Amino acid sequence: MDWSLKHPDAARRIAITIALGLAALVMLALERAGHPFTPHLRWTGDFQREAAFLAQFGQFACATVAMILVWQLDKTRRKLIIPAVTILIITTLSATAAKHVVGRVRPGREAAGSFLGASQGGTSSNQSFPSGHSAAAIAFAVMLSKLYPRAKATFWVLALLCAFLRYLTQAHWLSDVFAGLAFGYAISTCLWWLFIERRSEVTSIAAMHGIQSDF
Repeated sequence: MDWSLKHPDAARRIAITIALGLAALVMLALERAGHPFTPHLRWTGDFQREAAFLAQFGQFACATVAMILVWQLDKTRRKLIIPAVTILIITTLSATAAKHVVGRVRPGREAAGSFLGASQGGTSSNQSFPSGHSAAAIAFAVMLSKLYPRAKATFWVLALLCAFLRYLTQAHWLSDVFAGLAFGYAISTCLWWLFIERRSEVTSIAAMHGIQSDF
């Protein structure tokens, strides 16, 4: 089965991925044309600490605590913890690998915004594109939305806050953020279909025809 064409939500998923990807391309074009839109904000006190907290949505500690709570409070969804964590790990590692290959310089550094390639992508200051935090945040939101659909809006708001805080704190260019969101959304939704939805479809079809399924 082709996720991109036959899944009932395929059109929406493709539209979201394309919209985020196009936003990344538009912002990248503007940045390369000399319009980087880099914010100059001063973060202090409680506001700085709260922003730093929100910017960790989807990262190791946050995801670990969330999955522990699912295990403790929701027995019916325990079997989905390992697939969800696996998808988040794959998404994060894929984004990290892409950052190494692209080698874009972060804002505020020498040669900021330049694409140096894989040979110069080994240091954090040269790992701006795509935003790994944004990719992980949106992937985490996708996973949690699948587990608890009624809270989907909350998860998405947290993911977008995390992503744009990475821009506002000058850790990334705006194009990095949109690229990370597109990257993380596309990978996580594809993997969720592969690991969960496809297996559910196979099980349902098998049950309809009286066939024993290994899933």
